[in-house]
Amino acid sequence: MRRGILGLAVIVALLWSVRPAAACSGIAPGIESFTPIAPVIAIGTIVKSDADSATLQVEQYLKGAERAPELLFNNRTVTSISPSCAQTIAPGPHVAAGSRVLVMLEASAPDASEPWRPLGLMYDGIWSIENDQIRVFDQNTGQQQAREISAVLAQIEQLTGSAPVQPEPSAATPAPAAQPATNTSAALPWLPIGLALVAVVAALGAWLARRAQQRGQRA
Repeated sequence: MRRGILGLAVIVALLWSVRPAAACSGIAPGIESFTPIAPVIAIGTIVKSDADSATLQVEQYLKGAERAPELLFNNRTVTSISPSCAQTIAPGPHVAAGSRVLVMLEASAPDASEPWRPLGLMYDGIWSIENDQIRVFDQNTGQQQAREISAVLAQIEQLTGSAPVQPEPSAATPAPAAQPATNTSAALPWLPIGLALVAVVAALGAWLARRAQQRGQRA
């Protein structure tokens, strides 16, 4: 009986220590747990940030079919998770402009103004990169630890089985349409007629000169 009560107490303590987001989703936030389920993983720099959305200028795609040079995602913050797993969302920004980040994104709701949002109930799928390091959740210790970003990228590549790819460049601005060549004959329709008149006048002058010469000889 005492062992049963002790075991129940241990289970309750373990459940109490689990983060609400992890308890609701069944997935603790981390590189190992998020990589298999993230539709899009990318690394880049935040070039625009406000209370609602952020724009990521992508350096590399580590997973997914997206190849756009920029990604627009939800930049709001989740302030709490209720016992029923409902999110309380407040205006951001979750990340600031100029931040270099690693993001794991999923599709937003169909009626959302941003096509993507960070993975996780607490929007955990975004990590700031500082001094080429990020702080990640270690599932073994249950603590945050600093890791070199190069090691994290290598781990993601190993988990996905695919190498990073570059974003596709934006569509080039189309060249202006070539102007049609000027049609000189159409622009100057009188030119052939003028040349013909000159030829006629020259011929008439030559004929008159010959007639005058002949008359002189007869006289």
